[in-house]
Amino acid sequence: MKIATKNKAKINTPIFGKEPETEEEFYTLGNSLVVWAEKEDSINIDEFPLSLRILPEQLKEFAKKSDYFTRALKIALHIIGTRRERLAMQGTINQRIVLATMPLYDSEYRKWLLNLKHNPETESEPTTWNIYMKD
Repeated sequence: MKIATKNKAKINTPIFGKEPETEEEFYTLGNSLVVWAEKEDSINIDEFPLSLRILPEQLKEFAKKSDYFTRALKIALHIIGTRRERLAMQGTINQRIVLATMPLYDSEYRKWLLNLKHNPETESEPTTWNIYMKD
């Protein structure tokens, strides 16, 4: 079966981004990730790998291979998570979505939820979490 196309170069171009292999490549990717996360319009971590044609779940695989990339990923997640929380409090983005996805961006919140799930009879200790949701 032949597919007609006006631009054959696009079809012959690899659709997947190059995965980092050396520590220098992990360093460059980690730096790029943090710089990207610092942009005000970066509110979803999945957008970064997808912009490079890398599957979002591969970020965790990369983190297993490089301590530097692990730290960069954690910093990027916190930067984005903090921004999302601020925007939700300002009413700029949907607060319920931010709350539902908060465990992806905040490891302490994720641990607290897991502890609560596995120990529902345990009284919740006071936390520093302040969650404000408009009706």
